[in-house]
Amino acid sequence: MDQRITRQFAPPLLVGDGSVWQFQCVEFPAVYSRKKECLNITQRRIYPDQPERSSYTVLPFNIEPGSFFNTPPYASIASPSGTWLMGPSIYLIRPDGKVIDGPRDRVSGHSINAVALADGSVMKFERYSNQVIVARIWLDNDGFIRSESLPPVPNSSQMYGLNAVHIGGGQVLVVTGGIYPRLTLLYDPAAKDWLTLPGMLMPRARPALIRLPDGRIWATGGEGRIFQGGSPREHGPALSVSTTSEFWDPEQRVWQRGPDLPVPMQDHQAIWVADEATVLLGTGLFPVLLAWKPGDKAVRIAAQMGIERRSGALVPLPGRRVGVVSGITARLGTDEAWGRRSPGASVMTWTAAPASSRSGTWQIVKEGGLAVRGNRLLAVGGMLGHHHTGSVEHEVSRLAELWQGASAQTVSLPALPFDTRKAEVAWVGEQHALIHTADSLALLDLNTQDYRLLDPTALAHVVDNPYFKVDNARLVGADSQRAWFVDDNATVYWLDVDSGQITKGPRLQRQRQNFIGRVLADGRVIIAGGTVESEIVARRPANCLDCAPSYSGWGPYLAARRHDIYDPVRNDWHSSAPARAAGGKFAILASGQVVKVGP
Repeated sequence: MDQRITRQFAPPLLVGDGSVWQFQCVEFPAVYSRKKECLNITQRRIYPDQPERSSYTVLPFNIEPGSFFNTPPYASIASPSGTWLMGPSIYLIRPDGKVIDGPRDRVSGHSINAVALADGSVMKFERYSNQVIVARIWLDNDGFIRSESLPPVPNSSQMYGLNAVHIGGGQVLVVTGGIYPRLTLLYDPAAKDWLTLPGMLMPRARPALIRLPDGRIWATGGEGRIFQGGSPREHGPALSVSTTSEFWDPEQRVWQRGPDLPVPMQDHQAIWVADEATVLLGTGLFPVLLAWKPGDKAVRIAAQMGIERRSGALVPLPGRRVGVVSGITARLGTDEAWGRRSPGASVMTWTAAPASSRSGTWQIVKEGGLAVRGNRLLAVGGMLGHHHTGSVEHEVSRLAELWQGASAQTVSLPALPFDTRKAEVAWVGEQHALIHTADSLALLDLNTQDYRLLDPTALAHVVDNPYFKVDNARLVGADSQRAWFVDDNATVYWLDVDSGQITKGPRLQRQRQNFIGRVLADGRVIIAGGTVESEIVARRPANCLDCAPSYSGWGPYLAARRHDIYDPVRNDWHSSAPARAAGGKFAILASGQVVKVGP
């Protein structure tokens, strides 16, 4: 289906038979004001895998459009009474197509949420000024829409990103994000009051909530940042909640940590596929579909889309297929830079198995780590970019994938146990890999697909003041026993893979930046390319190898003409003959030869 679906004033709504309702209109300037009206309201029923069955109905009302692109002005919810549209006005579309008008709000709110209850009524949440107003709305026996006010959500003045889910018996669980307050509230219909429960483990706003068959609530992704114990200067960059998840236990009424997500999920959908007993996550900022079966230890990448479809509808279809309807796409440098248009519908297959013939997600990742061994390629970490704010934005990932050339399959590995902005990876033997980031270190066992966290503290050194340490060591490579790290200060570190102990090795002869390195099979190590400190302006005391150099001139680094070679017999470094030309991009072959591959 290639037709674009634009001007959606309410989120898409699953029908249950493999179709989805779409609500859209045509926007026109109002006659007597500067506002715009949303005319020609249509309700479209879309079958992603049977487009010939798609139909639409013109609805007999008009609305003020508000914002169509990020926060729809109306909420859509299905109940036994029909389809509810809730915004400044309330409309009920009966199963026979009849439209019933409800009361209109005297003052329009925003950030509207709605939850269907078991008795056919709907609970509506709407923010007015600094509080969230709650109402229960239903259709009475005479065919009129009735409503009653419920107690407002407590402490709502500081809420951000409210989400709600019905957990049975008329009880509704409400979660909010933001660093303060991390509220979890439970509405008790018997007492008509709110219970304040322990908040979420991480300050996530607008996560996708889904109720599992065992009664637990799974909250995935969302927006939020949290520092590791203090300020970012002392404790490194903030952690993103978009690659994490949590479970709410209805018996203990507390949140518990869930499996991490390999790619960040924001503004996404979560659906339950009953035939496969699987949860699918997708239509977020990035064109990736995730799958998780309750009981599995890892969330896997199930499929990859051609383009992102933020806030689109996921429609479960037979045969491990899923329909993706509408959603927001953004293309920088065009009229779609802010996601102002929505694509139509498409159908794709998915799999919950770790290995599949899909394209690797690592191909759309920036600054991820790559390591090749034989016909296998291991890709970890990095960042994914999007343009949904009108500019280039990047979100960190926990991606880990293995491409097997013999079978031409991509294996989705469990998510990394930490966020990765710029990642490095090196093979350690045939079935292990070492993963290094700016503040984390882990050993991956490909047989068990488990991670063993290592302590990277010894790789960090003091910068600027004694309270701020930075790890700028680069992972050069590894053999079956130890890994090599080299930092910008010419310091060499050895990591014993078995014990995890880090010791210092012989220093390089000169400091080097932006270099490449490789550990060869015969024990030699090659460091090449980049820039090196100038011998003219750099000074270091001859009797102090650990002392930092001092400089007597500006711009001490020059393009490297030589590469450094570690001799395992002498346990020392020596330099190669100077190259004819300086600068450019280099590669190190398995034989140890250094070749120039680009300017």
